[in-house]
Amino acid sequence: MWASDCIELFTGAENLDEGGLLQFGDRQLILRAANVEGDLAAYYVGNAPRSYELQMRVVPGVDANTYAMEAAIPFEALGFVPTPVKEILFDIVINDGTGGGRRAIAWNGTARKERGAWGKAVFVK
Repeated sequence: MWASDCIELFTGAENLDEGGLLQFGDRQLILRAANVEGDLAAYYVGNAPRSYELQMRVVPGVDANTYAMEAAIPFEALGFVPTPVKEILFDIVINDGTGGGRRAIAWNGTARKERGAWGKAVFVK
């Protein structure tokens, strides 16, 4: 999954003040552009009690070097149900697998799974 272009989304809805590695209820969602030209995509929901169905679409850019990814992700797959004033931990990592190497750009500044460095999102009504 990480050997090509993908987006990783990390979420945590419990123990918001605890750092460290992924906890039992945290999720790691990977959205990968498997075959842009064939409009095929792959995803993985890690650290989840069951599998979830996501809907994805990958559309090639006009320059043939870029693409756009769109995904419909059920909140349950992310490990929580949104409610007003619900706060969660999150991080997003963009992986660029071009040229046989791997470059990762993380919102928190690192590509580690360190939940103490994740940001917080608040759902409001």
